[in-house]
Amino acid sequence: MTVYLITTGGTIEKIYSEQTGEVANLSNKIDRYLAKLRPPDAEVNVVPLMNKDSLDMTDHDRVLLLGMVRAILKENAPIVITHGTDTMVESGRYLERALPDLRFRL
Repeated sequence: MTVYLITTGGTIEKIYSEQTGEVANLSNKIDRYLAKLRPPDAEVNVVPLMNKDSLDMTDHDRVLLLGMVRAILKENAPIVITHGTDTMVESGRYLERALPDLRFRL
């Protein structure tokens, strides 16, 4: 089975900078996590769409996310989206309104 994993950033992608004492979205880490998990009987295609704190997500970012979801839906494969928690509901509702015939699972 092929599963698509769209990454948008959020806490799962943040790193802590010892120099500044801050956390930031600097690089994608999902591939490293998946390599350690090695899910059986599943090919996970990681689609790094953006790497942002969800508080920084804009309407333009949600349009990009929707476009990617629509493209992957043609593959008839499951889609998982990583997203920061602060605006996850807003993005989910945006996708739900744009794709009214799709069944969502949160």
